[in-house]
Amino acid sequence: MVKKNELSAKQKRCIVALISCRNIGEAIEAAGICRTTLSRWLEQPHFTAALAAAEGNILKQASAALTAGQLEAIETIRNLMTARNTTAAIRLRAANDYLNLGFKLRELSSIEQRLTDLEKAVNYENK
Repeated sequence: MVKKNELSAKQKRCIVALISCRNIGEAIEAAGICRTTLSRWLEQPHFTAALAAAEGNILKQASAALTAGQLEAIETIRNLMTARNTTAAIRLRAANDYLNLGFKLRELSSIEQRLTDLEKAVNYENK
């Protein structure tokens, strides 16, 4: 018997299906449940917490994979930007991408710093 705040085997299968299938229809079919059951489960805090945790883990894995390839991607863009055997259009596009990535990185760094400063100020005010 499953305790009130524990996931059943079907709920666990459903969470796996929800994070791995392309849409809800495929997920409920893979989990062997109906939409009504999923709707009911989505109202249960322990189910939604487990789903959020599973989604968070997937995002962490995806982020790590993207991070691992960033330097190679930047080097590829730089190579395309400077290669004389590629067309001017490709070099221009690579240069544009390179600049845009730099601007986005600078913007995100600035936002992160401002947010850190705000958090420090709020924590200081709350003491």
